[in-house]
Amino acid sequence: MYYPSSYYFGRFISQLLLQMFYPVLMVIIFVYSLEIDTSTENIGRFFLVSILLNCSQTGMGWACGSISGNFMVANSINLILTLLFMLTSGALGNAANFPPWINWLTHISPLRYGVEGFFRCLILNVPNEDGLRDRTITQLGFDLLPG
Repeated sequence: MYYPSSYYFGRFISQLLLQMFYPVLMVIIFVYSLEIDTSTENIGRFFLVSILLNCSQTGMGWACGSISGNFMVANSINLILTLLFMLTSGALGNAANFPPWINWLTHISPLRYGVEGFFRCLILNVPNEDGLRDRTITQLGFDLLPG
């Protein structure tokens, strides 16, 4: 059996190209279908957020697989964690309305940071007259990443 660290780094390096292909494809489709800001900085942020989010979720799956010796147990743990992080990401509901006892989970969820990064890239071309963009970010509860 492999050590978890050698398994993780071996899988990461061998599948790095594949992990970058799907996020790049998603970004190309999003940029041309949703008329977002096409500046180099914004597209670069969009690429970076999508690649990092893909790597973090893949890493979580590999971590669950290396912790458990049984495929079914690892798959179940990964599914539960992914659903829990997805529910607290702010993509399915307003993150500002989360109860305080569950709000701590949003700070450890990699999906929350990814969703907030995507949202900030999407509304970059919204004019910030009278603080409209800043109020929108605050009303949705996206306050984890700096402006």
